[in-house]
Amino acid sequence: MLIITLVFYITLLLFFFLLPDHYLEKLVSFTKLRLQRFQSEERRASDLMKAVFTLERQGFTETPILPRYKDFTSQCELLLELHRRLGVPLKKALARWKNGLIEERKRARILKSRRSQGLAQAVLMLAMTWTFIAASTMILGRAPATGLVLLCLGLPLMGVAIYGVLLKWGESYFFNPLNLIGESLTRLDLLKRTGLSSSQLLGHLNLEQIQGITRGNLQTLKDQYLSLLGAWRERGVALTEECEVMIEEVDFLFLQTGEKLMNLEKVLKLGVLMIFFLVPYLLYLLSLVASFLVE
Repeated sequence: MLIITLVFYITLLLFFFLLPDHYLEKLVSFTKLRLQRFQSEERRASDLMKAVFTLERQGFTETPILPRYKDFTSQCELLLELHRRLGVPLKKALARWKNGLIEERKRARILKSRRSQGLAQAVLMLAMTWTFIAASTMILGRAPATGLVLLCLGLPLMGVAIYGVLLKWGESYFFNPLNLIGESLTRLDLLKRTGLSSSQLLGHLNLEQIQGITRGNLQTLKDQYLSLLGAWRERGVALTEECEVMIEEVDFLFLQTGEKLMNLEKVLKLGVLMIFFLVPYLLYLLSLVASFLVE
């Protein structure tokens, strides 16, 4: 009985995990509040893009308050400030900023959808577990122990919280260092045409924060960047070509990192469902078996 039930539960778990998105989307209607928050964030991104289009048509003559959307608002404000103060050209940098915002919106839309789907799966599995507990209690006439009931309720709630926290941490862990390097390279690409002295230019590049990056391929990219700056400062090596190559590399890493985050979300969701939702069910089932053996 235990083996059959376990196989059934794992099969059902894998079924919900592998269920096609267009079917699973029907299960997320209960996440209305989360969807409203997503729509609000989506509107902010759209309003920011519209505001930038308006500024372009006006020739960047005004200084409006831009809608806030993640780091993109501060990045755009930096571009506008450098344009107004130092006269740096914006066309190329602004086109790259727009592409970055579009890719971020796509990634955020997919990630938010997956979060809602994961929550829907969690609620379904929790409902199944508690339906089984209620049915077995009514049929057998045996109330489960209070501690076991609290465990069957507490572990799933803990799993949902851990899922959200780890996913948020993963997003920051993967993207914050890239944002630092990308923003610094953008500043360098703009400021190298302004005739600023080397000390003035380097003061705008946030090098102290970048030097703290110590992770894998990003450390390699950081070392290349710092070596380029050192060669430019000491020997007058041209920055234009190398800077453009590194900007393209950062753009590629953003796409690659987005794929890594999506893979992390899949593994994290499966792990949470297996540990925090399957385990309470098995513990309750084992308690039933143990009570029969005692008798």
